[in-house]
Amino acid sequence: MAGPVDDVNFSSSAAASWISLIESDAARRRVDTLYPRLNAWLEGTSASDVLDIGCGQGICGHFLALNGRHYHGIDASSALIDRATHLYADTHRQFTVANVYELPFAAASFGAAFSVSLWHLLADLATATSEVFRVLESGGHLLVIAANPDAYANWTAPYCDVVTDGHRLEGSVRSAVGTIERDTIYLRPLSMIMGNMAQGLYDWSDRHVAPQKDGEPGMFSAITAYKP
Repeated sequence: MAGPVDDVNFSSSAAASWISLIESDAARRRVDTLYPRLNAWLEGTSASDVLDIGCGQGICGHFLALNGRHYHGIDASSALIDRATHLYADTHRQFTVANVYELPFAAASFGAAFSVSLWHLLADLATATSEVFRVLESGGHLLVIAANPDAYANWTAPYCDVVTDGHRLEGSVRSAVGTIERDTIYLRPLSMIMGNMAQGLYDWSDRHVAPQKDGEPGMFSAITAYKP
């Protein structure tokens, strides 16, 4: 068993599990939910360059309607970036191994940035926010889609052998390929998440939560922002 998987350590088995999950039929619901949300947000910006933070195997870049824009996906996992490059790289889509805590871009490089399923995995939100703020141009837009604090009980239900330390939870969970991984998630209240973001001088304008069909809180929340 490898682990723990966290914001700086991502094993080859964890990468294989994510690839298996995101390329499976189970992920097809994203076509009707996530990708339209991303495209509607992007169309509301004037960005010519967009950054995908924690792009995984690159599928969000594939479904984005770029309309002449340039997309750059970064992820800390070289295995995921290799997969993304193999599947989706072209003249408008580029993928780079990089960490959100030290983005390899000049200041004001992007008019828009987004992150899907990453923010709840980060130990240091202040540094991550500062880096995103640095590479966004003035008037740039940010979209963060991450674990909904109202649904943390559903997020943690699959974990066993749990160890907690403040807002950090580490536990064992069965991956999509059947392996057992030690995984890490941060269960911060919304006030703390947005408080860290405010340090980057963002103006947070919206928090949207999509409810599940049974009326339970949706697994993800989406927060939009811009850099003044």
